[in-house]
Amino acid sequence: MERKIVFNAADVKKAADEYEKVELPKEYRELMDGLSKIMSPYVEMGDMAIRGFIFRAIIEWQKRKKKKVASVLDLSLKERQQMMKEGMGILEEMLAKILRTPADKQKLKKAIEVGYSTYLQKLIPKKS
Repeated sequence: MERKIVFNAADVKKAADEYEKVELPKEYRELMDGLSKIMSPYVEMGDMAIRGFIFRAIIEWQKRKKKKVASVLDLSLKERQQMMKEGMGILEEMLAKILRTPADKQKLKKAIEVGYSTYLQKLIPKKS
């Protein structure tokens, strides 16, 4: 496997510290756990940091869409897929800003694509 994508260490630590303080319903914790395991082979940051950035992306998605995350559980399958695609795009935007090497941008894009694809295949709840 190629070298992992490396990010600014201070930003990674801050995201991990933030996530440790977050209280989320079980469903969201499971989703973040799944996504962080998918992303970890690609990115050089701990599990809590990956989850912290995912959490930040969710908050940003809420702001942009003016929706509460709790409403996601009531969305149709197609709407949840769209929400996740948008959320993964936001995650990519956030992580791109803290890359240590701009050359890693393509690797980051690939990691995000793999994360989204795996979400569609394995993690998305089957409720529609």
